[in-house]
Amino acid sequence: MNLKRFRDRYREVALSVILALQATIMFVVSPLAGAGLITGGTIEGLRFAMAATAILVVSRNRLVGACVGATFAVSLACTIFLKSGVAGQATYLTNIVITIAFDLAVAWTVAHAAFGPGRITVHRIMGAIILYLYIGLIFASAYRLAAATLHETVSPGAGEDGE
Repeated sequence: MNLKRFRDRYREVALSVILALQATIMFVVSPLAGAGLITGGTIEGLRFAMAATAILVVSRNRLVGACVGATFAVSLACTIFLKSGVAGQATYLTNIVITIAFDLAVAWTVAHAAFGPGRITVHRIMGAIILYLYIGLIFASAYRLAAATLHETVSPGAGEDGE
């Protein structure tokens, strides 16, 4: 089976996979990582799975797929640099901006799959739920960026998990 037929066959199902990954990151893994019960690497692994699903299955636009991959890679590099302890405020701010770009790229990909031509299915409704969650994540990151730039007391190590 070639990649185009694979994408066409599993595109809508991939929306459900992305929703499951996003809900797991937001409501299970991030709180556990914040409490120190699991490592932030778990979040990055799930974000990688989400990025791979968005690029390989959902995205039909190569430029948007490249944006998803590039923003994920830069975000991962910033996160690793922040965890090393030598990164400063600029790296922290860059990580927030790149995370916003990643969230926007995945949201764009999902929006085209969920609201594109075709019949309405459960998977497309789940795609709309993904968009709702991403709007919240994007605004949360924007508020975190504002807090980091307006208040010098925000430490560069806070929120380095990317979510």
